Amino acid sequence: MTSSTRAFGTLGLAFLAALAHRALAGGHAEKGGPYAKSLETIEVAADEAAVTLGGTTLGTVKKGRRFGVTARAADALRIQFWGGRNLRIGWLNARDVRVLGDADVDLTAEALRLAAEFNPKLDVAAYKARADALATRVAQAAAGAQTARERAWRISLQLFRNEGFGYDVTPRTLDRVLEEKRGNCLGLSLLYLCAAEKLQMAFHMLPFPTHALIRYDDGREQFNVEPSFGGMVFVDDAYMRRRYGPPEGISWTVLSKPQTMAMLYSDVGSVLGAQKRLAEATSCFVRAIELNPNYGVAYYNWGGVLAAADQHALACERFSRATQLHPNFADAYNNWGSSLGKMGEFRWAAEKFALAAKLDPTMASAHFNWGMVLLNLGKRDDALARFARAVELQPSLKPAIDQALKER
Repeated sequence: MTSSTRAFGTLGLAFLAALAHRALAGGHAEKGGPYAKSLETIEVAADEAAVTLGGTTLGTVKKGRRFGVTARAADALRIQFWGGRNLRIGWLNARDVRVLGDADVDLTAEALRLAAEFNPKLDVAAYKARADALATRVAQAAAGAQTARERAWRISLQLFRNEGFGYDVTPRTLDRVLEEKRGNCLGLSLLYLCAAEKLQMAFHMLPFPTHALIRYDDGREQFNVEPSFGGMVFVDDAYMRRRYGPPEGISWTVLSKPQTMAMLYSDVGSVLGAQKRLAEATSCFVRAIELNPNYGVAYYNWGGVLAAADQHALACERFSRATQLHPNFADAYNNWGSSLGKMGEFRWAAEKFALAAKLDPTMASAHFNWGMVLLNLGKRDDALARFARAVELQPSLKPAIDQALKER
């Protein structure tokens, strides 16, 4: 069985072509639209703060630790925190924390410091200077534009045509994006936000389970920017809704800068997981979820790292949570099924693959995996039907299918 190979941030060519057509045609925005506001972010200001539940102290958190607030009650703030063995829900006293806004977070500096935590040789000051120089060139390129949308187009032209940045599926920290001029959807969106910093425009990260892009909203004008496709500027909320479905988890949430850091922690966790640095990856996923407990992709990425380490029972827990937050997350169901299959739970695995294939009928790996567990369940005819669909979608799977059929 195979896990979903589509990384966070990939887009189909058909989608991009259609989106480009709509962008050139002007597109339209739904009144109000499906967009949601970001969670409030707090930082512990006391040297140490107690996390309580029903009068019982669950643990303490140290100064500087950040959390997303999921509820308020008088002077208490509900958070999710790592209790040493698992994530727990508790309450902090408002007097022990301070609220963080966009002005409190320098995305460029924080992204580079995060990268340096796991690469001590990284020269943060040198890369910060490089990012600042890029931001200066971007500001100069945008000078003279009459509207926010025109400024956004000029930013895109500077970054993706003049500077030569482009899309690549591999996750990278900000220093590697600057060095290699390549990034996935999150890396390029972060680059766009950092590069536009000097312009003080109302740009924000806009996340989905399999993608990230930029949302502009100054209260008067709204549009989206697609860094993965050359920085295309477009307005078409109806098409976006059809593509990404209804709001769930943090989908359609216009993230604040503090909340954007949750996405960076999760992405760095995936990078560390690929390097077999499981403890450090776990720390990143925990920090991501503490910042935004609704961020299902952090659970999904965490599950992928655990599955790669053959910790399939724990991986299933993470994939389960990802699908609770994002019920239409086909890749999470597919990977959940893969871990169940590795554990010999073929009936449960078949259910997950069936759901993944229903949610995304074009996912070849879901049909292939479904066929494999059906073979294990002795349902050869049903398996052949799944294999036929898998080969139709991805012909390169045929040798693996032929071998599996030969062995049974």
